[in-house]
Amino acid sequence: VFKKALDRGYPTFDAPIPAGTSWDRELEHMKMLYAYLQKRDGLVVEKFRLGATDQIALTHGGAKDFSAFNISANGRVAFRDGTVKDALKLKPGTRYFSENPFSLGVVFSYGPFRFYTAGDFSHGCNHEEGRPGVEGVMAEACGEVDVAKLNHHGHHSMPAALVKALKARCLVACVWDQKHVTEDTLTTLSDRSLYPGDRMILPTVFPKERLAEDAGRAYLADIPEAVRNDGAHIVLTVPAGGRTYTMTCLDPSDRELRVKAEYAFVTKAKGEGAA
Repeated sequence: VFKKALDRGYPTFDAPIPAGTSWDRELEHMKMLYAYLQKRDGLVVEKFRLGATDQIALTHGGAKDFSAFNISANGRVAFRDGTVKDALKLKPGTRYFSENPFSLGVVFSYGPFRFYTAGDFSHGCNHEEGRPGVEGVMAEACGEVDVAKLNHHGHHSMPAALVKALKARCLVACVWDQKHVTEDTLTTLSDRSLYPGDRMILPTVFPKERLAEDAGRAYLADIPEAVRNDGAHIVLTVPAGGRTYTMTCLDPSDRELRVKAEYAFVTKAKGEGAA
């Protein structure tokens, strides 16, 4: 049961474009869902507070040095110094625009450990010519992390500037389609000219057909056997203190969720470019 929901536009749903325009059907569905869950479960719905570090908090005793920084929403990106940049700069009167660039983004911190997760941003999204888009501005704000979830399922996302800024050791793609993580994205993720060292790319689906299609590509060396062919559920575990972490690959073929592989890592030194 979910007890709290964070929504980019709640309760008026009128920014950055007016309610009832390009996403009116989806909005009505969400309103009905919220009302149902509020009645059934006592769900609390809050507007996502861009730049906040206290909206997402631990509820069972807490842990020292844990925080969640609300880094993006509604096409705007927050910086640690309190600055907010509008990455889209929509023209006045805009009524129709893709929902994807309005996605939420959060950087979680636990001790020295950093985890980046955001929504459906894509460097191919519709923004004014010459502007970097949300991902480009995010590259200026996010800092280094240990683990990153790929934007937009890795579908024509994660431009070089963002990959270079994050310098993630592990990159997870939450996908259900073999074509979600596109060749251009994988090529950028594995590019050692952006940052040196080993890295692990973990798409939750990467079947034999895709392996055959991508045969000979250099980025395949960064995709471990545990996620190839049948895919895997990926579980990130950060033990007390945040000095180490593990990426566990679970077999998705049945409810047993057997462990296919587990990879252990040492967290970067605190302050090493971390947001």
